[in-house]
Amino acid sequence: QGGQIPGQPRAGSKRTTIHEPVPLMYMAGGAVAASKTDSRGGRGGRGRGKGRGPPSSNSTSSPSPALLTANIKNARTLDSLFGTVTAHLGRFNHIHLSACWNTLGRLAAGADPLWFQRHAKELESLAQTTAEVAETSAEVRARELANIAHGAAKSGRAAGLGAVWAALADAIERRIGDCNAQELANIAWAFARAEHRSSALFDALAAAAEKRAADFNPQELSNTVHAFAKAGHSSPALFAAVAEASGRRLAEFTPQGLANTVWAFATADVASHAFFEAVAAAALSRLSAFNPQDLASTAYAFAKAAHASPALFEQIGASAARRLPSFTPQGLSTLAWAFAAAGHSSPALLDAVAAAAAARLAEFDPQGLAQLAWSLAKACRPDDALFAALARAAEARIGQFNAQDLVNTAWAYAKLGHPDPDLFRAIARSLAAQRLDGVSAPHIAKTAWAFAKAGGGAHPPLFAALAKSATERAADFVAADLANLAWAFANAGHVEDAPLFAALARAAEARLSDFTAEELDNADWAFSRAGQRQ
Repeated sequence: QGGQIPGQPRAGSKRTTIHEPVPLMYMAGGAVAASKTDSRGGRGGRGRGKGRGPPSSNSTSSPSPALLTANIKNARTLDSLFGTVTAHLGRFNHIHLSACWNTLGRLAAGADPLWFQRHAKELESLAQTTAEVAETSAEVRARELANIAHGAAKSGRAAGLGAVWAALADAIERRIGDCNAQELANIAWAFARAEHRSSALFDALAAAAEKRAADFNPQELSNTVHAFAKAGHSSPALFAAVAEASGRRLAEFTPQGLANTVWAFATADVASHAFFEAVAAAALSRLSAFNPQDLASTAYAFAKAAHASPALFEQIGASAARRLPSFTPQGLSTLAWAFAAAGHSSPALLDAVAAAAAARLAEFDPQGLAQLAWSLAKACRPDDALFAALARAAEARIGQFNAQDLVNTAWAYAKLGHPDPDLFRAIARSLAAQRLDGVSAPHIAKTAWAFAKAGGGAHPPLFAALAKSATERAADFVAADLANLAWAFANAGHVEDAPLFAALARAAEARLSDFTAEELDNADWAFSRAGQRQ
């Protein structure tokens, strides 16, 4: 009784994407090549009167603007780069700043995080000067702004650069008409990676990119929609333009480009039957070139979009099965989720994924553990040994699980009839301690159903919290949720909460035509037990 309540891992917000593909990069340095004018370093040396780095003591020891640019670009270590910054920041113009952030982005990848802690003041001075130039300089162009944004995002220091991102957003928006396709794509990628939300900038980027979509190369098309999906910024017109521009050129996309693009469409909830069909055909023609992450991301995208493509899933499954040892834990859980959510029967693949995961459970994060459990339960692939080990791994890290991970894990164990008492007690304590206001209405119903199946009488604090939340939000539940909630509370013996059942009854009466016959039977039985039969 109670039926099955579908579950779905997060996709789209900060942690929403199940497993987000790595964006393609442009050049080895990650930035637009400088023009001849840029290489000379512009008209440096004019000063702004607000430089925060000490100027050189005399003109004979001061490098020319062009040499200063070269020194910045040729720095091989962060110490070398910031030696130049410290000595000459007061002379930096827009071109020097562009080169500096580009170099910083290149060098930061392998840097010791402690280095940035030791040089926090120097980085702050660079950030302040950059924000000032972006805000006030009439000479800074879209090219330099794009390079600064790209380098700042690559540096991994985005969290401490709020003023820089705000200044860049305003400056870029004013110059959006000067941006070429590569700059538009780089800017979108940078702001998405930095998680700096600027609706005005993304609106401007969308409008500009939509008009020029035909000028974008495949990499730029892929990076742009990936950035918008990651940022959670809706732009149907842009995605439509990219679909049209991409559809004619899918043969030119790399496997990663195809995976990233279709991932973006699915994550942004952009439905385009023709585009997904075209991507499926393009992917099938060269699936052997897809790496494990590309396979998992592509499968996830088609499952998330609910776009049936049996031939594609069949070939992805065959290719993945041969390479499971090369999948990351994240890739394994994403692959399992995709096949389970798509309803594509592949028991041999899921059993192989389960076996591969069993040996690596310590490497899975909480979302991966929950996702793996949900997927195997959804596909009805019980594995007692794996679920016992998974329960202990989850219990050990229960404090790191968010509400959705907890709910999906409980649902999976209840669905398979594997109500591990210790795990359910840990989940109940953790859920009861959280504010359920942030848990969606379907997940409230799903939690009640899972714990009722697992013996809800043992968890009165959790059912009390669920009852309070459900009573306050009864109008938010669809018919299936109402039936499952009523059944769960009645089945668990929690029938004394008159306000809860009265609220559920009123909500059910308003949606009576939406109930299936089975849901009506379950609801009628539950309301009868609670004395609410009408």
